[in-house]
Amino acid sequence: MRRRLLTAAVIALLLLLVLTALVLSTPTLPLDRPLTVWLHTHATPQGVTGATVLNLTGTLAVVVPGTLIVAALLAARQRIRHALTLLGGMSATLAAQLALNAAVHRPRPTLYPHLVAASGLSFPSGHAALAAALGTLASAVAWRTRWRWFTVTVAVAYALSMGLSRVLLGVHDPSDVLAGWLLGLGVGLLAAWMGEGSRPTVKAHSLPVKSIE
Repeated sequence: MRRRLLTAAVIALLLLLVLTALVLSTPTLPLDRPLTVWLHTHATPQGVTGATVLNLTGTLAVVVPGTLIVAALLAARQRIRHALTLLGGMSATLAAQLALNAAVHRPRPTLYPHLVAASGLSFPSGHAALAAALGTLASAVAWRTRWRWFTVTVAVAYALSMGLSRVLLGVHDPSDVLAGWLLGLGVGLLAAWMGEGSRPTVKAHSLPVKSIE
């Protein structure tokens, strides 16, 4: 399992590297505008309201205490490895997102009015990155339980909805969101891979051999 986690993480981060290079060479990617226009054309008032509510769940004011609470609950249940994996993965994702923001320095789109307050730079989307990382880490925690596929389904739905909501609210281009997804997925998988490395293994004890007289 560790090899698969590492392979998937490397693929996600390599794709992020390619996307970053494209954005640095071409500020507006060819599909950004048509995808944004299509999403806004098909938007409904209910969809905008849902996007606004979903946006709140991705703010640091919610994500940081939420992560700390879940980590504390995991630690209280003697799942220290999972708690540390969650904290490390989310912290690393946030740090990498801020570093990429500064490196790429892409301004926010102005094609549509911003329906929520959004400061800072655009690439990659922090909301999308943290949602993808959270979903990846939650799936890793639940992977060996009967809640595996339920957790994966909810995680994918949450990350996708968060990313689409950021475009619908006018504060990100689709490529910002895609970069956030790749970043959160890649870093989350790396954290899960490191967590698996510290997982205790059950050693088989050899039976005593009786001497033959």
